[in-house]
Amino acid sequence: MPTARRTWTVGDRLAHRHNPEMGVGRVVEVQERAVVVEFPDGTRLRLAEASDALVAVAAEDRGPLDPTAALVERLAVGDVDPLEDFAIRLDALHLAALREAGEDDDVAVVLLDVVLGYGGHADPASVLAPACAAVARPDGPRVVVYVLGTDKDPQDLARQRRAFEEAGCLVAPTAARAALAAAAIAGRRPPIVAGDLS
Repeated sequence: MPTARRTWTVGDRLAHRHNPEMGVGRVVEVQERAVVVEFPDGTRLRLAEASDALVAVAAEDRGPLDPTAALVERLAVGDVDPLEDFAIRLDALHLAALREAGEDDDVAVVLLDVVLGYGGHADPASVLAPACAAVARPDGPRVVVYVLGTDKDPQDLARQRRAFEEAGCLVAPTAARAALAAAAIAGRRPPIVAGDLS
């Protein structure tokens, strides 16, 4: 954990308590009552040496993190709360299973139910559609998707459906129609799939 410190030497690692987004800087010059600190983005700042806003950072410490930072940035430094950690691992497992299905010659169809609404993923198509596009190649399995939601869901039902369609997925209007299409594809009965799924 960072601790307050008043005497700095060249090479010391420090962070600015009130600006954690700057990251951990390194002291590059010590002046009479100031230190010059270089931050990861190349910014050099001259800061008052005695300021209690300066926090020493041990070599093994990543320094203070901004909890409002984008999730990818937080992941890069290992700052994840347990629920987000679980959700990310679960997403990774789902994507790995989808990728494996796409590489398996015995798989004819992949069926996905995507659930929208509060408490769900903020933009499931942004994660799943690219993976579906990779799977739904000419020699790969067909991907059938049913998106459960309403026009009032925060994820925007129409936008989610459109993203899956653009990724080459067959988007069904109901779960029953999605299951029927998947069964028809697996049973090599294309007329059922080519018909109107609505």
